Amino acid sequence: LKGWYNTVLGLPSEGGDERLSRRDILACFSEMIHPLEYDSNWHYFLGADMGNLCHITVARSRNGTEMQVVLMEVVGSSAYVDRLLVLKDTYHIDLGFSDRFPLTETVNRVRELSENTFIPLQYQHSKGAEKFRYHDDELGNLSHASAQRTWHLDQIVTKVRNQKVTFAGYGGQRELIIEHLRDMVREAKDEEVPVWKKLNGKDHYFHSLGYCHQAMLQFFDGKNSSMNSNTT
Repeated sequence: LKGWYNTVLGLPSEGGDERLSRRDILACFSEMIHPLEYDSNWHYFLGADMGNLCHITVARSRNGTEMQVVLMEVVGSSAYVDRLLVLKDTYHIDLGFSDRFPLTETVNRVRELSENTFIPLQYQHSKGAEKFRYHDDELGNLSHASAQRTWHLDQIVTKVRNQKVTFAGYGGQRELIIEHLRDMVREAKDEEVPVWKKLNGKDHYFHSLGYCHQAMLQFFDGKNSSMNSNTT
C-alpha cells in the first residue's frame, strides 16, 4: 500500500509512523496563547531553526518526561543574537541547540556570548552514527554537538503522539505550527535508515521543537550518549 501511494499516486503514505496527524498535534495545544512567565520550579530549554527567519521554541520541564512549550516566535537573522541573549536572561535557560548551518558564524557567536548555553547542533545521517555527542575544536574547546537525524526527530514525534508536549505561548500561530509539524514524512527503505523528508519546505517549527527537545534530553540525561548508535 505504501508503495502504491509513492509510485502510483506520487504521494507520501501517512499510515503508522510516517507523519504526525492533525489530531495528535491539536491534542497538544493549550488555550494559553500568550508566553508563560518564568517560574523557578522549572528548567528551561531552547531550540532554534536557522535561516533568514529564525524559528525559536522555548520550553520547560521538571523532570525531562514531559515538555511544556512556553514561547514560539520568529525573528529575523539580524536580530537573532540579541533576542537569544534576552531569552536566556528572561527564562534562565539551562541549555539550547540550534542547527549549525547555514548561519555558522552567527550560532558560533551565540555559543561564545552565552558561555556554551546555546550550542550549534549538526545532523548525522548514517546508520552507524552516534545518537548524540559533543565535539571539541583543535584547542580542546567545545565546538558543537551532533545527533543522528532520524533518532533525534523520532524522539519529539513520539512525545507529540503521546501528548507529552503541551503548546502555550504560540499566539496566532496555531495553524502555522500544525502545517510545519505535518510537513515532514518518515520514509523507510529496506536496509536503509528511515529518513524524515519535507513535503513543501515549511518545516521550521518541526526542527525548532526537535532542537529544544534534544536540549531537554541532554540536560536531564547528564551524559554524552556517544556509545549509542542508531540501528533502526
